[in-house]
Amino acid sequence: DDLAPWRQGRGLLKARLGGWAPRDRDLRGLQLKYCSLRQAQLHGADLRGANLSLSNLSGADLRDVRFDDADLEGANLSGADLRGAVFTRAALSATRFFRPRNGEPARVAQVQGADFRACRGLMDEQRQVLIAAGAMLDE
Repeated sequence: DDLAPWRQGRGLLKARLGGWAPRDRDLRGLQLKYCSLRQAQLHGADLRGANLSLSNLSGADLRDVRFDDADLEGANLSGADLRGAVFTRAALSATRFFRPRNGEPARVAQVQGADFRACRGLMDEQRQVLIAAGAMLDE
């Protein structure tokens, strides 16, 4: 498993992985902190238990990704495609799902059908944006 060194310990810090399209979709437990994953092609990946804190996943294809128990605190998911993704018990404090732009429409993540039930750390503003965009959340 060539990803084994990044599944434990410090993992990768500040790596530039923009547009990354891994062949192996089993990415469980990866430690990719403060990394640039802009436009990454991770459709259908298994990122359960991964640590993507402070990483930039803006514009990434994250459809049907499993983020159960993942740490996405402070991550940027603006403009990402999260349709069908599952975030059960994921840590989402300070995670950004939209980014306002000066004079331009905000880049809002696509979240139709994404499951945010039982996730942790969502702020009221985040919850409102996600619900309005079609995500599933706890009452």
